[in-house]
Amino acid sequence: LPFLAGLGLALLAAAPQQLRRFLPSLAILALLPLMRALQIPYPIQLTYATAHLTKFFLILCGLPVAVQGNLVSLPGGSVTVASQCTGLPAMVQLMTIAIIFAVVFPMRWRWQNLLMILCAVSLAFLINGVRIALLAIINSSDFPGKAWWFRSEEHTSELQSPCNLVCRL
Repeated sequence: LPFLAGLGLALLAAAPQQLRRFLPSLAILALLPLMRALQIPYPIQLTYATAHLTKFFLILCGLPVAVQGNLVSLPGGSVTVASQCTGLPAMVQLMTIAIIFAVVFPMRWRWQNLLMILCAVSLAFLINGVRIALLAIINSSDFPGKAWWFRSEEHTSELQSPCNLVCRL
């Protein structure tokens, strides 16, 4: 709907042959409904990729870890990477911000804009992998208050907001 409203305003302001100058603004308006589309079930391969990225971070920490599908197992416990834990909303939000930034402040070469967008999505994926690795470490520990870190009724964690905040900075 935002895209159609913007297209209607652009057609009121200029002839159809002159719509080219409105393309960056229309591209931004086309990205807005993308967040609503994220309410569909996420691809299963992204959960596996997130689990393997988490395994990589845990190996870097020197912890013995095993991954079976989307289950990340440590000696003291395990964490299942659910479809909601893939970090896809953060990736799309950072991609949208990067595209808006590329439209407002275009770089000299187009490949630099594309690289910035790819780096934004990669950063969100890496931060999410760190978040899941921290959750796995907390879950495998014998910390008495570790139940607070997991809210089972919403299948999310208390680390969601701080990690997303760091990702967006």
